[in-house]
Amino acid sequence: FIQAQREEKSLSVLMIDIDHFKKVNDKYGHPVGDKVIKLVAGVLQAISQPSDVVGRYGGEEFAFSIPGIDMNKTLQIAEHIKSKVSALPYSEELPLENLTVSIGVAYYGLGLTDHTELLDQADRALYQAKQTGRNRVCEYDPNYENRPSQTVISGEVMDFESADTKETNKLREKLKNMQDIISEQAEELTHRSMHDELTGLPNRYLLVDRLTQAMKLSNRNKNITAIVSISLSQFEYVNSYFGHSVAENMLKQAVERLEDIMRAVDSIGVTFNEQSLTFSRLSHNEIAMLLVNLDGVDSVPKILKRVANILEKPFTVSKEKEVINRVYCGIALYPNDGLDADTLIRNATLARNSAERQDKHSSSNKYFSRKIGAKVVKNTRMAAELHKAIKEDGLKIVYQPKVESETNLITGVEALARWDHPEFGNASTIEFITIAEKIGVIDQLTDWVLTRVCKDISNGNLEGIRVGVNVSPIELHDINTADRILNIIRENKVSPTQLEVEITESSLLENFDKARTILEKLQDYGVLVALDDFGTAYSSLNLLLNIPVDTIKVDRSFVTSIHNAPYNQAVVSAIIQMSQSMGKRVVAEGAETVKERDCLTMLGCREIQGYLYSKPLTLEEFIEYKERFGVFDLAGEATLTQSKLKRLRMVNS
Repeated sequence: FIQAQREEKSLSVLMIDIDHFKKVNDKYGHPVGDKVIKLVAGVLQAISQPSDVVGRYGGEEFAFSIPGIDMNKTLQIAEHIKSKVSALPYSEELPLENLTVSIGVAYYGLGLTDHTELLDQADRALYQAKQTGRNRVCEYDPNYENRPSQTVISGEVMDFESADTKETNKLREKLKNMQDIISEQAEELTHRSMHDELTGLPNRYLLVDRLTQAMKLSNRNKNITAIVSISLSQFEYVNSYFGHSVAENMLKQAVERLEDIMRAVDSIGVTFNEQSLTFSRLSHNEIAMLLVNLDGVDSVPKILKRVANILEKPFTVSKEKEVINRVYCGIALYPNDGLDADTLIRNATLARNSAERQDKHSSSNKYFSRKIGAKVVKNTRMAAELHKAIKEDGLKIVYQPKVESETNLITGVEALARWDHPEFGNASTIEFITIAEKIGVIDQLTDWVLTRVCKDISNGNLEGIRVGVNVSPIELHDINTADRILNIIRENKVSPTQLEVEITESSLLENFDKARTILEKLQDYGVLVALDDFGTAYSSLNLLLNIPVDTIKVDRSFVTSIHNAPYNQAVVSAIIQMSQSMGKRVVAEGAETVKERDCLTMLGCREIQGYLYSKPLTLEEFIEYKERFGVFDLAGEATLTQSKLKRLRMVNS
């Protein structure tokens, strides 16, 4: 109705009632009555077009709305419905003859301000059809007056009630008011069930319905429908650090920006309206964009560029703080990437997940492909095999040295899990760790790695060497993580000062308070803490002062070609000076060339980890490496670091 008003288009409504339905129920029973309703509904669905809406209005009544046709065409459709129902053959499903319907027809015109008025007119026209003989079609007539009458249908005489009394009219008016109230409440409940409460966007249920209709339209028009899954990189950070309401507000702002830019017509050459563009909220940090009536895929990259441009602009999350999001989009196209709504939505989400994994430092788009689909199948197989590998000791540990840049002596190692599978080969570490997180065995994987490391320390193979073990962001959500780690250390009777847990900067920001509690407990026992991938998130100086961290690891993205990157040099220099002033060690990751090492040394970074010195080594290879290069004594420096850290904590308190 709103669309018809806005676009000044026609809209017809048919109100359809099965004649003498009470007699059918009384004579043949409710099961037959239900079959009659289904059969009539089948007739209506067969006649309807994708743009039409057919619904059961209550009892034996149906409502049928038809946009874009005139009254004459509407009356023809109504007569067609009437004749189709009358022609339904006698059968076991329909053990009665002369099944008929009465139809009231109303047409949107000037003076109507609300859809309920149009429905009321169709209902009055239906009443007129029933009053004047049933099995007929009546157009709404505002001048029609109820009169006593007798009408013969198929030889049967039917008596109709006399003119309404004043009392009857009053009761009828009260009933209408009650129906209006119930109708409004029902509409509100329906709207709530199909829309996200925060953003007002359609939810998944309504998106599936609209996508299904869009696919039918694509079949008819021979064009393309696209579903795009969109996520914001900083949503989890804002949610954890500033609170749920702030994160939700950021998402709401994102939706408003999208709706504003997509209403306009500009250089991309695509005009959007309510039918060709739909936004939906699929999950807490996933927005879906439905694009309909695309003549080709050429316009999609331009649309996605607009999306990225508007969502990469800063969002204000507090008086002093703005965040900048990376925007990840996954695209699935109909009919190429799925033949039903659920498959298309799932494939768009899979493509977005792939985009997030592929590029951690900038916005990225990814189209669904068979390769991504095959990867999902592979990951399912890998999940089952990984669970087995952890239980049956099917993994191995390698150690990558950290080296003092001036003496080339070993300052420590990072322990890394490797999985060489007969079917999958040397599985990517990122790949199988991501799977471990998804299937809920990441804690078991960490325990396995830590246990193996502790045994290697106990056997004397890593004597005097500080060993870093990675802890997943998911584990920082579990307050029992500290106790798990400490129990393994105690069981294997190793010095906690030889172990260093490595966490990523982004994981700390996602769950700051709980993570700090876990890390403080570990540090109080003597375990060291390293902050990995530093510089890739949006942490502040205040954050560094308030987290229990001994080592800062500069992310490899700043180290690569640093000798030719003045900006990276400035960032790394600031990190080194800031960290050293706080009594924290600094390790640069990913150095692969002599020029990178020399530049890092010049900037004051003493510890470097990367392929310039060594690839990750098996225990036997590392023992050989250690004997050749020797170990740097960090004992005195470690004591100084702890002392400085305690003073800084006291000053900060």
